Amino acid sequence: MNFLDNITKHYLRESKQGFGAAILGGILLIAAFVLFKFAQPFTILRGLLMPFTVGGLVFTIGGSVHGFKIRRAMVKGSALYRMDERAFLEKEIISVERTHRSWRRVFTIWSIITLVGTGLLFTAKQKNLTGVALGTIIVGIMGFMEETSSKSFNEKYYQLVINESQNNRG
Repeated sequence: MNFLDNITKHYLRESKQGFGAAILGGILLIAAFVLFKFAQPFTILRGLLMPFTVGGLVFTIGGSVHGFKIRRAMVKGSALYRMDERAFLEKEIISVERTHRSWRRVFTIWSIITLVGTGLLFTAKQKNLTGVALGTIIVGIMGFMEETSSKSFNEKYYQLVINESQNNRG
């Protein structure tokens, strides 16, 4: 498989990951709507409404934007690679290194969300707050799992780009 195929494969996978997150967000929003319609006020189920709505919006909007942005980047990146491999690699190294450095921050954010939910779970005195806590934990874990999946794929691509850049210099 040549490097251009690897570029295309990576960008398609990353785009699918974004659209998968958008679908996940849509499921959370549907769940929030169902809870709003049918769950009794001040119950654990009604408490899930807020974190599912916020999480659903984050996943839906973020995933959709990311998916479309990556599709555009794939077209531009493939064209640049065909015209000038060196220019593509210089630009791509900056991009993959930025992504590589961002993982700690991303995982910290999802960990904090999960820990906030856990803290609220142990301090909640009302059923609806227990639902908010559980929903926050669920959304935090979902975000963490989504990013873990993305990281494993991106780290492979990171190594591929670094290796290709080193091979291209020599």
